[in-house]
Amino acid sequence: VALGAMTNGLLNSGISSTYIWSLYDQQWPNHISEDINSEFSNGVQVVGYLPTYLESYTPRAPWYSLSLLTRYIGVGKVYSTEKASSNIYISAIKRSDNNEFTIIVTNYEDVPKSIKVNLDSTLNGAKLYRYVYDANAVNPTSAQEMNTYDSTINNVEASFLDLTPAKSVVIYTTESPETFDN
Repeated sequence: VALGAMTNGLLNSGISSTYIWSLYDQQWPNHISEDINSEFSNGVQVVGYLPTYLESYTPRAPWYSLSLLTRYIGVGKVYSTEKASSNIYISAIKRSDNNEFTIIVTNYEDVPKSIKVNLDSTLNGAKLYRYVYDANAVNPTSAQEMNTYDSTINNVEASFLDLTPAKSVVIYTTESPETFDN
């Protein structure tokens, strides 16, 4: 969820493309630490979204948030947004490579929150596909399958309402899931 809030902050600052320091854990075989507070474990720097494949093929839970964010955000026009509330963050971008519109909502609250997203201009009746990273429900598997959309919001003009799960990152996009080969 922190990754979602960071993304909202970057987009709202006008930065449309940034990521990633360490996707995988990194091997440092000459650096072995017995300190339980260390980021190193048995010669591996354990800071990635994915463990080294020598240990596991199962990603860590935040990888599912990262996979959604990096799939639907790219270089494009960032729209300024206002903070919805103290722990609800909203960002929007229209990608320059495909002209698709994506809205990112991060709910940092411990409870589900109703939101209303108001747009400065109309989406002309577009369909939004909703993808959810729910930190309380994610179940990492070795299949490494990205979340699929869980619902659609049809005929969106200049606003829409939704209920966001607690501790979640929700992606709303006009990009059809058929765009990608899964």
